[in-house]
Amino acid sequence: MFDGTAESSKNNNPFAKYSGYMLLIIIICVPWIITLQSENSDLKDELEVANETIAEMDEEIFNLQEQNSAWEVNVDELRKELEESEDLNTRMLSENYDLWEQCNFFDQYAGIVTVSGEKYHTYNCYHWQTGSDFWIYNIDAAEANGYEPCLDCH
Repeated sequence: MFDGTAESSKNNNPFAKYSGYMLLIIIICVPWIITLQSENSDLKDELEVANETIAEMDEEIFNLQEQNSAWEVNVDELRKELEESEDLNTRMLSENYDLWEQCNFFDQYAGIVTVSGEKYHTYNCYHWQTGSDFWIYNIDAAEANGYEPCLDCH
């Protein structure tokens, strides 16, 4: 029963004997709670920075994917050009071979005789020049007409 004295109110409170411990716990916990709130605020800031970094990286990934797509189109176009170039190269090699055969035939069986000359020459011989007057004979006909082979080109 309450008689108005401080001692009687102390005795009626079942937590009175623990009040010192509770005060000690409060004194210890309050700074810890403040520290946790500060750390929580720091973590929120770090999370915000991390989210911004992720957003920037997502944008960079998107840009790189677009660039990669453009390069893939460019690679496909270059492959087509390469195929066309290879086809053209094959045709040109064939044509060059045909021309080589014709030139080889001409060098073996034809002789170029200048109007005033006594010898017959190949096309590449320096003794005759394009633009000058000349006759072209097959080798047998040139020799039958008294022409001799040039010592520099035959």
